[in-house]
Amino acid sequence: FTIAVSPQANATYNLISVRDGNSCSLSTRGSATVNVFDTNVPLNPTNTGPICGSGSVTFSVTQYPAFDYYWTGPSGFVSTAPSFTISVTSLQAGIYRVYAYIGNCTTRVDSTRLVVTQNTPQLTIDNIPNNACVGNPVDIGISLTGSGPWILSYVLNNGNIQNAQINSSPYVLQITPPTPGLYKVSFLRLIEGRCTTNFTNQSVDFVVNSGFTLSLSSEIITGCRGRNCWRIKAQAQGNISPVTYRLVETNTTNSTGQFDNLAPGNYTIEAQDINCKVTRTITLRDPNDGSGYDLGLYQKPTIINAITDLSFIEVEWQGNCPEYTLQYRIRGTGNWATVSNIRQNRYRISGLAPYTSYEIRVGESCLSPSVVYGDAITLGTFRKVFQEWIANKFSFVPRVYPNPTSGILIIDLGKVEPGFVKIEIYNSEGKLVQVLSQKVTNEYELEALTVTIDITDLPLGVYHLELQNNSHKARLKVLHTH
Repeated sequence: FTIAVSPQANATYNLISVRDGNSCSLSTRGSATVNVFDTNVPLNPTNTGPICGSGSVTFSVTQYPAFDYYWTGPSGFVSTAPSFTISVTSLQAGIYRVYAYIGNCTTRVDSTRLVVTQNTPQLTIDNIPNNACVGNPVDIGISLTGSGPWILSYVLNNGNIQNAQINSSPYVLQITPPTPGLYKVSFLRLIEGRCTTNFTNQSVDFVVNSGFTLSLSSEIITGCRGRNCWRIKAQAQGNISPVTYRLVETNTTNSTGQFDNLAPGNYTIEAQDINCKVTRTITLRDPNDGSGYDLGLYQKPTIINAITDLSFIEVEWQGNCPEYTLQYRIRGTGNWATVSNIRQNRYRISGLAPYTSYEIRVGESCLSPSVVYGDAITLGTFRKVFQEWIANKFSFVPRVYPNPTSGILIIDLGKVEPGFVKIEIYNSEGKLVQVLSQKVTNEYELEALTVTIDITDLPLGVYHLELQNNSHKARLKVLHTH
């Protein structure tokens, strides 16, 4: 007879009697043992590799009772032991396969890979650094044999052991010395997988100098229009040889340290002499975010005087830009007429309709990519009338430049009344830090007045200028930078 069995059906079957068709029976005794083996089991083959060059490797599997094992491998390798140890070289590296069997029952084939590294890794020094400076990294170029990754152990001046994880070759090892002096980097060992190379005389010597200082300042180029009107000035001090300056963002180099026609943004300057390289950064502020006006970097044009007739209107304005744009329109209409490239602070609009009210405004684009206009005023074409928009027959609209400044301020007060002028400088906390007073002696005509102030010794930051001419007052902001 035939029955279905499973691994749980291991049993002994006993024969008790035999009966024929005539109901005759024969009592007897007999037995048969049935063993069922599970071949769907994992063998989990492993080896003790990888190894470096050559050596002994142990292979093993999960063992099951009554099973025999059969291994195959590179170079015709065969073994019937479940676990064994053999001597190998790179020729024996590769895939080793194994299966187990009993009678006609065979498990699935499992495998394990043996890795044999060809040679111990070696280190070659490609770049020995020149003399370096305190605070700047020293680059040591090295090349490594093998495929990686590697672990390189080294010490600096017999200090603590440092370990560098290296994934590719060639490689640049960067070290930043903390103080001036003579330095030695000694390489101790290089590890790749199971392979280790110990070094006895691999080292690099270099000198670290005290270096030099690098200061940066910025200013707006006088007479420049548009956004690219910034200038950066770099100055090295304490260098032992001529310095070459480089603007990193444009890769521009020169020996003066001056870089012109820059737009607002962040910039990095490198200065290098025969031994040292020093890097500094500086930010040029964008007037489009409002900071240009808020800090007094430039002023919106302000119309201060006007003369009108039946066919023209002539206006005068205050501003600190070398070129202006004027717009006008009949009051209440939508379209502006535009006059560009005005290179003075006065303009006559001709050919106007008599007895008509016009809106007029003046703009400039010294630092902004688009024209920024001051407030519009309304004027009419009437018989000759002199219209003064600031009381007491003059306008007190001072301006200051350069702004930002590294120390020297020139304050253009414009036209002032006879009497006195007083300038007070306050820091960002509202503390009075400097006062200047000057007497105006002209009793008959308004006169233009320019004052120079040195704030080099004041701390860097924002300062408020309170200006007064008799009863007229104005307020400006100044940014003191490097």
